[in-house]
Amino acid sequence: GHTSFPPTKVATYNARGLRRGNKLNLLLKGAASQGIHILLIQEHNLTPKHRVFVEAVSKRRGFAPFVAYKTVNTSVVGGAAIFIAEDNPAIDMSDPAPIYSMQGGAAVMHITLHGHRTKIGSFYVPVPPPLRQHYIERITKPGRPTPAKTAGGDWQPDPDIKATPREETGLTPYPNFLAPPLTTSLFV
Repeated sequence: GHTSFPPTKVATYNARGLRRGNKLNLLLKGAASQGIHILLIQEHNLTPKHRVFVEAVSKRRGFAPFVAYKTVNTSVVGGAAIFIAEDNPAIDMSDPAPIYSMQGGAAVMHITLHGHRTKIGSFYVPVPPPLRQHYIERITKPGRPTPAKTAGGDWQPDPDIKATPREETGLTPYPNFLAPPLTTSLFV
């Protein structure tokens, strides 16, 4: 970045749900206390009915929320979001231009960071095999969604769409075989 701007900290996090309890409040409070300026969230499980709650909590904690709310109830999990701290002079959000796609599974934003226009994104790849296959087919097409310079993602997909997310024990995550192709598609 430009030397006249303070450093900007970016973090990515699989929230495994932000609808219940005080989790969003604690997450944003923790991010603020750690000096995190851009928080890329996956699997927030939020729908449009949570908008007022998200905006109120975010404002109280000094973050601007850009949430790709789940628009289809095909799964109880999912969603991608970007939360940006409002107190960092290196981040100009006067024209944020958010893009939400993939039925809540992708949030991409254009912001000015350290004096340069850039794109940041958060991506949630669904776990159920048919949804995972559909997401991967759509997201890896050229120009879908707009590639990002900085991205956070829940890259868990297995190329075998019949594979289950966990082995028989129910405790071991399955391999992350498609992370490299997804990363190649999502980063410029």
